Amino acid sequence: MAELSSQGLNTNKDFLALPVDAISELCLFLSPKDAINLSRTCSALHPLIKQLHNVWRVYCKRVWLYSGPCSPGSSWYSEFLHWIDGWGQYMDCFADIKRAWDLVYLKFHQSDKNPDIIFRPGASERVLCDAETRLGYKLPTSYRCFLRIHNGQMGAKNSSLFGTELQFYHIKDEGSYLSPAEDLLQNLGLVCMTNHGRLQSYMLCVEPSSHSKAGEVKCHSKTTTGQLKSIKLHTCAPSFTDWFCKLGHQFQSYPVIDGVIMRFPYSSECIATTRGICIQVGTAFSDVYSRHIDDSLVIYHITISMSEHESGSLASQLITRHWSISDEKGAKEPIEGPGVVGYTPIISPGTVFTYTSGSHVERDWSLMEGYFTFVNQRTGETFQAKVPPFKLIVPPYTWVQLPI
Repeated sequence: MAELSSQGLNTNKDFLALPVDAISELCLFLSPKDAINLSRTCSALHPLIKQLHNVWRVYCKRVWLYSGPCSPGSSWYSEFLHWIDGWGQYMDCFADIKRAWDLVYLKFHQSDKNPDIIFRPGASERVLCDAETRLGYKLPTSYRCFLRIHNGQMGAKNSSLFGTELQFYHIKDEGSYLSPAEDLLQNLGLVCMTNHGRLQSYMLCVEPSSHSKAGEVKCHSKTTTGQLKSIKLHTCAPSFTDWFCKLGHQFQSYPVIDGVIMRFPYSSECIATTRGICIQVGTAFSDVYSRHIDDSLVIYHITISMSEHESGSLASQLITRHWSISDEKGAKEPIEGPGVVGYTPIISPGTVFTYTSGSHVERDWSLMEGYFTFVNQRTGETFQAKVPPFKLIVPPYTWVQLPI
């Protein structure tokens, strides 16, 4: 290190002799925290670093997603410090959490929903501290940041942060009761983030234990073993930031049906087209209607459509379905039957037909693949339209005994 100093810049005077543009470029390699510490610990550098407006403008955009304008009479350095006054403890996660919130906002705007009606104003630090005192635990910083931006959700019908799920003609809003900080409940070292008593709940681990690592996001259903009085606890994400950022990105692919955002993330890879008939699949884990304690239910949502620009001669009616379901051990189960969920829809230019069904998964995952048989309405010819293969994935889980 000494040898390197003797060959390079070993005094403040040498550093200050560099062109301002060069110093700006060097400072951009520092974290904002390091740049602030440098300006505060080196009196010679303090006035120079404060005047690096381009550097602090970049920092404001990178850390706070703020691109201006500056307050009247202020500088980008002062603007950055102003953000620190209100959000300083969230410097490392603010951009990720705010960006995910913005993606959620965008989706609600696209579906003609007013986010100002759906989400509560952000919680104050005092409210969060009171909640932590009541719980007896410190909340993860990223979850605190999440609540600072919006403190829970209004109970608006079909306006769930987590999307609405259609399960065999039953509508489920998982996020209609997104809990504000004042209503957070704690048990088993887990804080329940959703106050949804009937179905699944999302929980955040605040105390490491035999079943959870600190910061993990869990979900569980009301399925219990009865005699053992335990619940099946699934791991959804290793941290709240990972979970919410993934949700924000998935939210963009959720289909909007009759103005309702449905919780089925679509993949651009899970799509197939045959003779103008486009078939797309989205899946969602939902351990609510399990047949017994050793299996889990995964829902799938299929959209069958034809572009309005296709020829009318391609109009065809779905008459049968053919599935092959295989598990991780290679066991296969063939399924055949007429139509889909009791329907034999005619798919013509401009038609969009959707339906929801599900499959019970006894291990970690199953693979569904198959095809629909169609008959052309003009020629009477039958043909097979491939359904893109899709996985039904069950998040890893453990059984956790409930306190007596």
